[in-house]
Amino acid sequence: MAKLHMDIVRQARLRAAMDEDALKLTARLCTRIGMIMEDASVIALTIGAASEGDRMEALAQLDAAAGRISDLVRAVRAVQPRGLQRQTVRTVRY
Repeated sequence: MAKLHMDIVRQARLRAAMDEDALKLTARLCTRIGMIMEDASVIALTIGAASEGDRMEALAQLDAAAGRISDLVRAVRAVQPRGLQRQTVRTVRY
């Protein structure tokens, strides 16, 4: 019985450390998402004044940024505890 108790306590400590690591990684990934959004917002806000060729380049940059953000969001979901991974989020399209 003592061994079972020790295994449960050890597992609880490991789980807490893993949760802390997941929280830190979540914060880092979400910070990176914010940085990409900030950079993309400048492109999006100035696209109206660009020439046609520059607009096409800007749209390509925005598309690439959206892809990187999407990839990072999937990574954040992957490191969440199992219960949170399964929750679905409704996407709003404009």
